Amino acid sequence: IRWLLAASRTEESQELYAEFLDTAASVGLSPTLDADIHTSFEEKFGNNAVWRKLVKKAGAMLATKDRPIELIALAAQCVRNSEQDLGQSLFETAVGDLDLDEHPYVAVAGLRYARQAEDWATAEKCLQALLRDDQRLRIAGLWRQASDIAAQLGDEDESLRRYEQAIELERRKMLADVRDE
Repeated sequence: IRWLLAASRTEESQELYAEFLDTAASVGLSPTLDADIHTSFEEKFGNNAVWRKLVKKAGAMLATKDRPIELIALAAQCVRNSEQDLGQSLFETAVGDLDLDEHPYVAVAGLRYARQAEDWATAEKCLQALLRDDQRLRIAGLWRQASDIAAQLGDEDESLRRYEQAIELERRKMLADVRDE
């Protein structure tokens, strides 16, 4: 694809890239959105409209296959390629009306996407869904992320409370490990 773009064979590169995206999405996989190809499309076509059209089509295909985690991965790649609005649109399509409490893997993917997109309100929503499970309440790393998110939202007291919870869980684990030795 890069070679075709470099050789100004834009129509062929567009067809090949469309085929690549369609093939990946048709089997339920999130295709890799290479930054160099994104840039090349912008340079050769004068804007990103062609690239966006192809990515939207792949996203629609993933949505019809009920693949929210893969669709969120595609959204995250859009954010990495400075296509925040497209990423947000794909994320919203992925999550839709899903109850994140009932779909923890989607909540984890959503949390990762939201942190990358610096969408702290969405990160908090995904985090809260994860923290409503008793087993996940005991994961110190999750509480550390919760602390970071609260700080980003400007709630220093909540950030500190969450950080203290993470430290307490880590302390308990360390004591249990020492006892087991």
